[in-house]
Parts: sequence; C-alpha cells; structure tokens
Amino acid sequence: MACPAKPFDQYTQLKRMSNFSTLLSKYYSFFKVIVWIAIGNVIALFGYFVYIFAYNFPFYDDYDNLILFLSEYIKSDGISRKIMLLFEQNFEHRVIFAKVLTLLYYKITGEIDIKGLIMLGDLSLIGVFIFFVLLKRDKKLSLLSLFAIACVLFQLQHYEDSISWATCSLQHAPCIFFSLWSFYLAIFRKKFPLSAILAVLALFTSANGMMTILIWLIIFYSSAKLSLSRIGLSLAVISITLIHLMTLKMYSGSVLGNFTSNFFPKCILLISFAGQLADSKVVGHEAPCIILGTLFLFPFVIAAIKLALGKGKDISQLQWFCLAGLTSVLFVGFLITFARGTEPDHFGFKLDRYKIYSAFFGVFAIGFYDQYWNHLFLGKLVRLSLASIAFVFCLSSYYLYADKTENYRNDIMTNQINYAWNKSTYFPIVFRNNLSASDFDFCLRTFFFPKPDPVEKSVKSIEWEKVTKLINVSKSDDNKVLKLKNTDLKMDTGSGISRLFVVATATDQEQPKYIFPVNNTYKRSFRHFYTSFRKIPMDGFDVTIFKEKIENADYKLHLVYFVNNKIVDVYNIGSMHVSR
Repeated sequence: MACPAKPFDQYTQLKRMSNFSTLLSKYYSFFKVIVWIAIGNVIALFGYFVYIFAYNFPFYDDYDNLILFLSEYIKSDGISRKIMLLFEQNFEHRVIFAKVLTLLYYKITGEIDIKGLIMLGDLSLIGVFIFFVLLKRDKKLSLLSLFAIACVLFQLQHYEDSISWATCSLQHAPCIFFSLWSFYLAIFRKKFPLSAILAVLALFTSANGMMTILIWLIIFYSSAKLSLSRIGLSLAVISITLIHLMTLKMYSGSVLGNFTSNFFPKCILLISFAGQLADSKVVGHEAPCIILGTLFLFPFVIAAIKLALGKGKDISQLQWFCLAGLTSVLFVGFLITFARGTEPDHFGFKLDRYKIYSAFFGVFAIGFYDQYWNHLFLGKLVRLSLASIAFVFCLSSYYLYADKTENYRNDIMTNQINYAWNKSTYFPIVFRNNLSASDFDFCLRTFFFPKPDPVEKSVKSIEWEKVTKLINVSKSDDNKVLKLKNTDLKMDTGSGISRLFVVATATDQEQPKYIFPVNNTYKRSFRHFYTSFRKIPMDGFDVTIFKEKIENADYKLHLVYFVNNKIVDVYNIGSMHVSR
C-alpha cells in the first residue's frame, strides 16, 4: 500500500509544476516575439520590392485613368466638367477613388509620381492586415494564423496589382480594404453609418464593390434594430447604388446570356480562380488550383449545412466576416469567368493582374478555419504546419516571380525611353492608349516629371558608327514580327544585375529610335537567389520585336549589355525592315 505523500513532498511537487509552467510561459513569450519579428520581416521584404521595382512611368490604364484624367482636369474650366471627369467610366469601372487620390497627390505635391501612387495604394494592404491584428488582439484569431495571413498577403505573386500598375494598386487593394472595414464595422462594432460610407467608397473604387453594397445590406438588415433613421440610411445607400448602376454602360454584352451559357465549364474556371495561389502557369496543371479552390470555398458548404441544421449560432462573427470577404472576391471571379463572354476564357482568369484576389481567398479561408483547430488534439501542430507552408510559399513567390517583376519594370522603363526618342510607347503591344503626344507633352511640362533613366543616358552616349563587334543570331522575320536568338553570349554570373537591350538606330541618322528589353531566362539557383535576391542568367538571349508600333523604315540593330546600369559591351546584330 502506497504511503501518503508528505507535506514537504506535495510542496516540492507544486513548486516543480510552477517552475515548469513558468518555463513554458517564458518559451511561449520568446516564441511570440520571434513570430512578430517574422511578420515584420515579411512585410518589410514586400515593401522593399515595391520600392525597388515600382517605376515612375504610366503603363496600360495608368495613361487614361491617371495621366490623361489629370491633364483634362487641369485644362477644364467649369466645375461640372471636372465632376464629369471624376465619374467617367473605365470599361465597367468607375475608379473615382484612384482619380481623387491622384488629384489630391497633385494638389499637395504639385506633381504626379506613379511610384508614389503605387506605394500609397499598397498601404491598403497594411490597412487590411491591421484589421486582422485587431482580431488577434481581441483573441478571435491565433498568432500563427495571423502569421500565415501575413505570408499569403505580402508576397510577390501579385506583383502586377501592387508593384507595376498604379491603377491596380489604387483599385484592387483599396476596394478590398474599404469592403473589409465596412464589414468589420457592421459585424463587430455595429457602426452602420461609417460602414455604409466605406461600402459606397468600395462601390466607387471598382465595379467589384457592387457586391460590397449587397453584403452590407444583408448584414444591416440581419443585425440592426430598424428605426426611421436606419431605414433612411439603407435607402440612401440603395439610391446611390441604383444611380450608379443605371448610369453605368456595360461593354461585355448580355450579362444574363453570358451567365447561362457554358455554365458548368465556367463553374470549374471559377473554382480554379479561387485556387490560383497554386498558379497553373507555374505548376503546369489546373488540378492543384481546383483542389485549392475547393478548400478555400468549402466554408460556404459548412455554413450552409449549419444553417440547414439550425446551428447558425455556431458560426462565429469572424467566420461570418470571412464568408462576407469570400463572397466579395468570389464576385470578382464571377465577373471574370462568367460575365465577359459566352465562351469560357481559359486564359483570361489566369492573368497575373488578378492574383491579389487569389491571395484573399487564402486569407479568408485561414481566418474561417482557425477556430476549428482549437477542437483538434493536434490543433497547434496543424496551425504550425499551415504557418510553415504559408511562409515557404511566401519565400518561394520571390524566387518564382522576381524575374517577371523585373521584366515588367524593364518594359515600363523602355516606354519612357521610347517616348523620349520618338514620342511613342511600345509596351504593351496590343494596347492603344488615348494619350496623344501633344497631351503627354503638356503633362511633362505641367505635372509629370519622371527622372531620366541611366540606361537612356548611357545608350545616348554610344558612338554607333564605331561599334565593330558582331554577334551571331538566328533570325526569323516577316512583316509583323522579328525574332532573334543567340546561345553563345556569356552572361555575368557574379553579383551584378545583368540586363540586355536591343536598340534600333535609323540607318540614315545613326541615332537611337527604339529600345526593346531582352527578357533573360535564368538558371536554377536557389542558394544564390536567397543570398543576393538575384538570379543567375543563362547564356545567350532570345528577343521578339513586334513591328506594329514601329515607324516604316530601315533600321540597324544593336545589342547593348549592361551590368549594374553600366555598359559592358555593344554588338551589331543585323538590320530590320519595317513596312506595313
């Protein structure tokens, strides 16, 4: 028979347990500090890439939405015309927020800086993340899930939305920002007037904000005690939305006809859109996107089952919020996959300009599932595993998309140089902007002052008649496209940033007329990349020159090789004839 423990032994046992608990508490405190430092580093790394790669020159819709808008606004005399310019459409969108922010930037600084506008737009991502920090503070979200959300949100996959285009950074992220804070204030704080204002702001930031209004109305009427003033508030929101919709011209044909045609194939595309974190262009197959999209959209199934079983009270406020967020980004997927035509577009929904929405599908899914890990025996291990996967994904995105980001930057940079040389922009080939040379010259004199690029200055100093080096290229030429390829050119593999450009000079003047970037291909170099954040380029080059935007003439072609913005070598690579 066991002897009863002595009082001293009981005291000793209690003290040991207390010491063990204290030790665990210290380790957990240290662990929390490490996680918060990691979150800060993830955000800082993303901010660093935005600062490095964002470029102060308009691209795609930036011409019309920002530069041309401000040009016409300054030239307009009447207040009515100025207001009309704010509310003009860009396809199915009214990007009023982007225009107002552009106008305020000009009023405050006296100029427009595209890079500055991109960085302002990206503050919306910080604003969204702060919301999740507040949920962590209120113990509605775990620290590891917060870390996973940071890794999914601040990564390089959505470089087009957040780095390359001011219009995207002022449209997509702010629309989500206004929507989420509208839902948060309505669900968690019951501050309906302020949440209504934010919902309307989302409406006028992008057409994607139309769903925000509907979600806000559902939240409002399901949780608010109706009174005369609150009914008036909802009627005001509905009236503004109806006026907006009735004055909005649709360019994509019959929405009903587009929706009903090829319904099931488009459903597959919609699910794949939700799972585009597993980028099908990278993984090479659609199946991972469909699987991931199903996981991200499964919260709708869980909520539907609980409501059908009368267990709606089991759905937490955080989960309702995540469902609202999922609905808003799913609406974007619907517009892209269903509303744009009768035939399934197997390419359009994969464009990198929509990757920010892919990130938010992951963010909301993490938030929705978070409370379920509390009920699992290995719940903490599951959270740690998900956080680790998200961190690996975040770091991998820099390896996978850094070259795309740099190539995009080079495209935009060569637009600036081409305009300085011949009053035209070259990229993107398919885009016809409405900005004439006279309009843009007015902008350059009045409010848009991009700094000369060092590449232009270096190229302008080349004495082309003295270039004697030749390099062999294989050539494929027709009236529309010229393709040049070489496999012998040795590229720098050190610490420098290697870049290649093809320069076309007029045969009669020996002056540079056009510049085209050569998008490098890279060796597999994980260790080198994560120690220098630069890849090792492969030898040789491959460039395609589209003749569509080039003036009819005969040109001499030269390859200019830069390392760290300094010319290493210049080669003659043949000639080009353009006649259409």
